[in-house]
Amino acid sequence: MIAQKKIIENLHSNDIIVVMKTIESLRHNGKDKNIDNILELLLRTKDGEIKRAICNLLNDLKDQKSAPVIMCAIHNITYKNILQVIVESCWQSGLDYSSYLSDFINLMVHENYYVALEAFTVVENMIGSFTTQELENNIAQLKMAINDSDKNKSYLFVEMINVLKGFIPLQTKYSE
Repeated sequence: MIAQKKIIENLHSNDIIVVMKTIESLRHNGKDKNIDNILELLLRTKDGEIKRAICNLLNDLKDQKSAPVIMCAIHNITYKNILQVIVESCWQSGLDYSSYLSDFINLMVHENYYVALEAFTVVENMIGSFTTQELENNIAQLKMAINDSDKNKSYLFVEMINVLKGFIPLQTKYSE
């Protein structure tokens, strides 16, 4: 494994081969501490091959310890221009983001349609258990946002409400 200082140096290299080899190395041996360096590279590079390699790396994250790091990046305004790519990586990677349900609902409500669509897919693929109160709070937020959103996002919100209702434990559904 390349030392951290060398990783940063290689990611800033003008030699595309050095950058690509470093990304490939991180893809196989990287740690969550390198995610910010990779995202910074994604922000500044114009090279399509490097962008694809970074997206593939993010989509292949398998260490659950990466999820909180990715969530910090999602909330970091620095990464606003690549937010859609970061959110997409959440469902592509298959990591468990169930403890961040409300964060993804907020993304749906407050971000553009494309980020909202990616956030929708993340929630749709969640496998965690949720409290009825948590689900009801998120449903209420979506219902309030329907009238203030364009047609496409409103449709997403209605569909997400149905998804969230499907997560409500059966005993709660039948006791109402």
